[in-house]
Amino acid sequence: MKFTTRFILLLIVLITTFSSIAVFTTFSFSKIKKFSEIDKMVYKLYNHSLDMKKDEGDYFNWDLKNPNYFETGESEQFNLFKKNYQLSDEICSQLISSGFINRNNFKGNIEEIKQLLAKYYNLFSIIEKNKLEIGFEEWGLVGVMNTSAANIEKEIQKQSNPYLKIKLFSLRQQEKDYLFRRDFKYKEQFDRELYAFFKKLESQPGGHSSNVYRLLKIYGTNFNSMIEKDFYIGNSKSEGLIVSLEQNSEELNKAITLLSENIPQKTKGYISQTIYILLIFITVCTAVALLIGLLIIRSTLNLMGGEPEEVALIANSISRGNLQLKFDETKDYEGVMKSMVTMTRKIAAIIQNIHKSSEQVSIASQHFTTTSQNISQGASEQSSSIDEIADTVASISQSISQNAANALETEKITRTVKNRISEIKDQSDLSLETNKIISQKIEMINGIAAQTKILALNAAVEAARAGVHGRGFNVVAEEVKRLADDSSTAAKEIIKLTNSSLVESENVSKLIDEIIAPINKSTLLVQQISDASQEQRSGAQQINQTIQGLYQLSQENAVASEEMATNTVELEQQIYSLKQMVSYFNTGSDSAHSNTISIKAKKNKKKEKFTLPDLSQLGINPIVVSRK
Repeated sequence: MKFTTRFILLLIVLITTFSSIAVFTTFSFSKIKKFSEIDKMVYKLYNHSLDMKKDEGDYFNWDLKNPNYFETGESEQFNLFKKNYQLSDEICSQLISSGFINRNNFKGNIEEIKQLLAKYYNLFSIIEKNKLEIGFEEWGLVGVMNTSAANIEKEIQKQSNPYLKIKLFSLRQQEKDYLFRRDFKYKEQFDRELYAFFKKLESQPGGHSSNVYRLLKIYGTNFNSMIEKDFYIGNSKSEGLIVSLEQNSEELNKAITLLSENIPQKTKGYISQTIYILLIFITVCTAVALLIGLLIIRSTLNLMGGEPEEVALIANSISRGNLQLKFDETKDYEGVMKSMVTMTRKIAAIIQNIHKSSEQVSIASQHFTTTSQNISQGASEQSSSIDEIADTVASISQSISQNAANALETEKITRTVKNRISEIKDQSDLSLETNKIISQKIEMINGIAAQTKILALNAAVEAARAGVHGRGFNVVAEEVKRLADDSSTAAKEIIKLTNSSLVESENVSKLIDEIIAPINKSTLLVQQISDASQEQRSGAQQINQTIQGLYQLSQENAVASEEMATNTVELEQQIYSLKQMVSYFNTGSDSAHSNTISIKAKKNKKKEKFTLPDLSQLGINPIVVSRK
């Protein structure tokens, strides 16, 4: 393992240790925070339960005496009670979902508190609803009852019956006494007074159907309904729903108080346990890190294999070029000291070999210089020859290009002549056809002249028969005959000339056909010559490009040869410089500059047996220190 790697490993161990401590500490404080949050939630639950009890008392003490509550149906205290209930129920739900509550068997207690909260809220809701229905002054059942009583009083005043008025006053007195004292004996007195009132009305004529009777019945019904709700709710902590409400409130308070005492005890124990485990973990990690650090430092010291001063002495001697170091051959070197001894011996051997090899390289470089100069001279001559060949090939390529251009021009002219002769042949064939037609027409004229001559003869015969009267006609007939003879003679001459022209046209057409065939052949040959010239030009261009490439290559060879000669000179200079640099190291070959330094080997000490602790139990792989 490298020296740097050992210190990097030590650094990694320290970083890993402190990181583990930091992570575990963060985790521990997170758990402590969770325990503290559970304590806070239990404390909030306890406060909300107290607030609910306070809201309940404020409702009975203030809202039931507030007309605005009965008018609007909205109770500020009941709303606060409802809000505290919802917050308490939410806290219970959060506690039930907590792993801490489940692990420590507090879930049943929380569920019991949750049920008591729901029962407490339901009981108080029922009481609030019934209290609102009972009403106050002119609202609810009390308001309806007062309205019906006022209507009875108006009807009695209409009848001007003082007895009924006194009865109504007594009845209202029992009502007021009950509402003020909430004592059921006044309810019994009210019932007796109401019964007597009804009997009095029944004794009067039409009493059952009177408005007083009807309104009194409504009045009594509303009062009894109010009494029933009052009895159902209760007027004290020992009556009706109020008893259940108080009992439930006490049970809820006891359950929350017990929970607020038990959970903090548990969380305090867990917090103490977490802090204890954290301290143990920090102690173990620190001990392991120190142990591993000591092992790495010890293996690093063993890696040196000797005193650091002696290692530094060898390094300084090598840096000054003195390789005359005398080592104790009877001792075994270890670690870095062994590597330094081996390196010194190897460098001394290499320097001596460099001295010998540099002499041989110097001789070889001289031969190499001579050879490179010869190659450079040959490359220059080769470049000149290739240059002349390139000029010749370029001239030939130019002539071939000119011939190809001429062949193309000749091909164009031949094609033009061929086209013109083809046009002449077409015109000759057309003229031949025209002469044939003319010959046919003249034959027709000749036939007409013969017929005219016959007609003229017939006319002459008829004129002779006519005698004196036919002389004029005879003259015309003779003139017609003479014209017919002239026409026949001219027609024969024209036919003779036309036949001669036909023969000549046919001969011309044959001659043109004979000329076209060689011209076609000449055109084909000229085209072949043009194609061959194009191919020759392409070949000449390729040859010219190849020669240009050879010329460029020969130029590059010449330059390379010159550079080779130059590099050879530089090589000789580098060899000289190498000798100068190598002479910096003193290997003892020159006895005049002998400066031997003696290096002692490290004494072999008796090694104590060292046993590594079992680190695998802590999840750490032990480091094995090996020594070659």
